[in-house]
Amino acid sequence: MPGSLSRLMDVIKIITVFVALTLFFYVMIVWVADALEEHSEEDRPKGRAVKVFNSQREASLETIHDVKDRLMFFYWFGE
Repeated sequence: MPGSLSRLMDVIKIITVFVALTLFFYVMIVWVADALEEHSEEDRPKGRAVKVFNSQREASLETIHDVKDRLMFFYWFGE
């Protein structure tokens, strides 16, 4: 009985260390991802300038047909 209790405590320790390290690495990955996504003041335009961009890519039928045509060209000519 004392051997099985010792073994149970070892398993609980291993599980605790595993969970703690998993949470630590998760927090570190989230922290690094947030640090990489932050936009600094340097990215903002100065004066009357306006920064324009399309943040959402629309998946329209025209885009799908264009991709299909380019892929078929690639397969047909091998370029």
